[in-house]
Formats: sequence, structure tokens, C-alpha cells
Amino acid sequence: MNNQYVTRIRDRIELNLPSGSAVNIGDTLRVFDGMGGGFKITQQLNQVINCNKMNLSGAWVPKSISTDWSDLAASADGTFLYAAPASGQLYTSWDAGATWVARDSTRTWKSVSCSSNGMYAVATVNNGYLYITSNYGLSWTQRDSVRYWKGSAVSADGRKMYVCASNYATSLTGCVYRSTDYGVTWLASNVARYYNYVCYVRRRKDCYGCL
Repeated sequence: MNNQYVTRIRDRIELNLPSGSAVNIGDTLRVFDGMGGGFKITQQLNQVINCNKMNLSGAWVPKSISTDWSDLAASADGTFLYAAPASGQLYTSWDAGATWVARDSTRTWKSVSCSSNGMYAVATVNNGYLYITSNYGLSWTQRDSVRYWKGSAVSADGRKMYVCASNYATSLTGCVYRSTDYGVTWLASNVARYYNYVCYVRRRKDCYGCL
């Protein structure tokens, strides 16, 4: 393939690599970003993206507000982002971080986690409630009870959510809590520990609490 295609759009470009008879085994397609907008590349079956010559160490650009952030979550493709401050409103981005919108109310957020597509998320509040969303963070619903909530995790499809609670300051042990209905109802584990973090291993479809 020797064709060259040029675009002068300054926004991010979404590029789907060709498939079928358009390419042969061993063909190399090179993509250059001269306008600074960046690009999102989707490969086809058995195609590989080589990032060896990409400049992935560029400067960071400050966005939103300056505050003490507690946690950050992102969809699998990086389009939908969630940011939880230690004190303030939750922030969401639907354009890979280019712009941010404040959501819900000022709270002492501790963690936030989301599904692979970014539609479902759970956010925890230290000495507060759980909050869930099923519309990419547009609105949030209060769940469960007031606890010293810590870490959180969400399965790829968003149906399973995990959170943990404890408080060292008051010697209060906590549990890992699980939801299998997108955060509507929650069930505590029977093992009390000083949990701080929780992770969901998608390959094993299992959850682990960390002290």
C-alpha cells in the first residue's frame, strides 16, 4: 500500500485500520499526527499497533481545578473519565480529559471505579454513603449506609461492584461489600479486617481485599 491520506482537522482523529483485501500480511501502515489533536486507532483481527516510535512522554496539561485528588477511573478506551477529590464535587469527562464537569455535591470522596465502557461507576465517601451512576456520571444515587468507605472496584460490564470499609482511627474493622446488580443492593463479607483497597481480577472473575 502506497496511498497517503492527509487531514487538517485539529481535533482528535478516529482511525479504523483497513481489513480484508485492502491489506496483506506484513503490510505496515504509518500514522503521523502533525496537527496536535492526537488520534484513536482501532485495529482489525490479527493486526498489531507498534508504539515504539511514539512520543508517549509529552508534557502534562493541567485541567479542571487544582485540589487534592483521591482517585481516578477511566473507561477502557480512555474516553470517559472520573475524578474524585478529597473534598469537593466529583468530576467527569466525556472527551478523554479535554473538558471536565462537576457532578453531585461536595463530599469527602475516597475512591471511584467504573466499568469498561464507562457507563457504570461507584464512588465511595469517607464517613458517608456509596454513590452509583448508570449514565456515565450524569447523575448519582445514594446507596447503603454511612461507613468509613475506602477502595472500590467494578467488573468490565459494571454488573459486579466491590467496596471496602474500615477506620484505623477508631479501631473499627470493616468488610468487603459486594453488589451483583449494578450497585442497587449490597452484601457484606463475613471477614472483618482493616481493609483499605479492593481489586477485581477480570480474568478470574474474583475479588480481593487488601489491608
